[in-house]
Formats: sequence, C-alpha cells, structure tokens
Amino acid sequence: MIKPTIVQYLIGNEELLAQLYKMYSQKYSSHADFWGRLSDDEKAHAQKIKTITEENSTDIDKSRFNEKGLESFKNAAESEIERFTNKDLDIKQALASASKLEKTLANSKFFESTDKDSDELKSRLQDISESVDKHKERIEKMINRI
Repeated sequence: MIKPTIVQYLIGNEELLAQLYKMYSQKYSSHADFWGRLSDDEKAHAQKIKTITEENSTDIDKSRFNEKGLESFKNAAESEIERFTNKDLDIKQALASASKLEKTLANSKFFESTDKDSDELKSRLQDISESVDKHKERIEKMINRI
C-alpha cells in the first residue's frame, strides 16, 4: 500500500486546489459557478483517492510517486493561496495561476495507471486524469474569453 505521507500529499493537494478555487469563486462572483465546479471536482478527486487507498483489495505501488514532486506541488498551491490572500489579483491572474497548477498536475502524471494496476484502480485513476485534462481545457477556454 502507499505509505501515509504519499496518500496525504495526494489528498492534500486536491484539497488545496479545492480551497483555492473556492476562494476564487467567492472573490470573482461573476464567475462563481465556474470556480465552484472546479472546487467541487477537486473535492471529488480527494474523495476518490481516499476511497482507493481505503480499499484493502487495491494495492498501489508507492515507487510510482515522486514524493519531492508531490511536495513541490503542495508548496506551489500553498504559495498561490498565500499570494491570493495577500494581494489583489484580478481574474486573469487567477486563471493563469489555475492553468499553471492544472498543467503541473497533468504533467506530473500522478494519476497515470500502470500495467500492474487492477482494472478498477486503472478506471479510477483514469477518471481523475481525464478530469484534470478537462480542467485545463475549461480554464484555457475561460482565459480566451476574458
């Protein structure tokens, strides 16, 4: 099974994104639905990860995860929350930040399955991975509209 620190990073990173997007939804009320949906998706990702790791039948190879990469992502998300809290960012800056975080998450391949994974695990990881890709697309579309 994944050692707890890896699980905590995976869940925590999704929860940090949910928190950031929730903050954006409160500040940018004209786009609250957009940010709210992203936040809800991130909460769902965290829940899926919890479910995956709680199931005794699902064995995940911990060596597939780069702990430094997970920590780096966590630090980047926390920095964005702090930056948002301390500065008056406009929506374009928020979108640029979200785009960068989602691209980093996608490029990290944290949710890529391997041949060793069960079909059920592959399906769940694929769901999260596809959702990250959809987030990138939705954010890019919003950038182009604003």
